[in-house]
This record gives sequence, C-alpha cells and structure tokens, in this order.
Amino acid sequence: NTDEFFIQQDNTKTSYVWNEAAAAITFGTSNTGRMWLDSSGNFKVVGISTFNSAVNVAGDLDVAADIRHTGDTDTKIAFTDNQIDIRTGGVSRIYASNSAVYVGSGLPLAFLASSGATPNIKSGGTNAQDLLFTTGSGNPTRFRINSNGNIGIGDRTSSPDERLHVHTGSGDAIVHIEGAANSKLKLTSHGGDSTVAFGDAGSGNVGHINYDHGTDSL
Repeated sequence: NTDEFFIQQDNTKTSYVWNEAAAAITFGTSNTGRMWLDSSGNFKVVGISTFNSAVNVAGDLDVAADIRHTGDTDTKIAFTDNQIDIRTGGVSRIYASNSAVYVGSGLPLAFLASSGATPNIKSGGTNAQDLLFTTGSGNPTRFRINSNGNIGIGDRTSSPDERLHVHTGSGDAIVHIEGAANSKLKLTSHGGDSTVAFGDAGSGNVGHINYDHGTDSL
C-alpha cells in the first residue's frame, strides 16, 4: 500500500512523520486543526484559509534571533531589544530604534526614477555630518547643508562660504524671485548696517551698497 501513514525512527535515530499519499498532514489540539503540511511541503497555521507560500501564518510570528536569506546568511533582518536592523553583506544598512530610523553613513536614500538617473539624499563631508541632495546624470550634488549650517547650491557645494552660497562652474549665476504681487529682497539688521556687497575673482568685496540704520541713510 503506497498510501500509508506512519511515525517511526530509523537506525540512525532519525525520526519520521510520513504520509505516502499526496495529501496534507494535519496537527491539532482540543479536537481542532492547528497546523497543516500540504503535499507540496507548504505549512499553514490556523487562521489561514489557503496555502499561498512556503509558510503561511495568521497572527504573530515570534523570532528569537534573525531572519536570514538562504545561502546568503550575511543578508538578514536582525532583532535586538527595541531595534530592527536590516543588513546586507554583513553590514548594517538601515535600522530603526525607539528614537529614529537610521540609514548607514554615506549610503544614499534613493528614489526610483521612471527613467534616467535616480535622485538621492545622503550624508557626506567630515564624519558624514553634512546632508547632500543629488540629481541628474552621475548624481552630482546639487544642494548641500553643511554641519555648520551653511547651504550650498550649484557646483561649489562642498564648501559653501556663507549661510547661502550659490555657485556655477560656468555661465551666469541667477537668483530669480517672483511674486504674484510685489517681489522684494528684504535686508533686516538688528544691530548694524544692511549691505549689498560686490566681489570678483580677485576679491570678495570690491564694492558695496550700504544702508546705515543709525542715521537712516544710504
């Protein structure tokens, strides 16, 4: 009979729960089915109506250690107290704790484009404390916030000189302010003058327009 069911142990002490028929094995308690092993080797736990994958669970799944990729054990989801760690190649790439979600130092948070280059947000600079925004072919940095608070836009983003530094490697550098009504460039000083300074390749201050708030004169 090729449709027998048996439980046995062989001479190597290997134990078997064996169904020769192409049918499921049901495990139950309190006269109720709790877990099933179908003829294809898929597991189903109570609460699942159909077999959709190798393991089907309804409810919580408690894991004491890691969830690892078969044949690639350094790619896994690791669990510690109050932390989930996603690792590839044995290195932590993303982890979530009680305080934040962290991306590995220097790794980009990439956004898939429908075509062309993928825009990124990533860390950089000294000790990876700067925030970089990259777009376009080759993903050059377009916008950078340095750890000292300076912001760089354009080609010279690695070392912005001031709180806002706009730079082009070639051609004109233009800042466009457009309003539905009035457009204004407003300079407010709380303890000194308001100045528009002019510079060139040789000097950053070859001329200026200065408003003296003490005498209310230009």
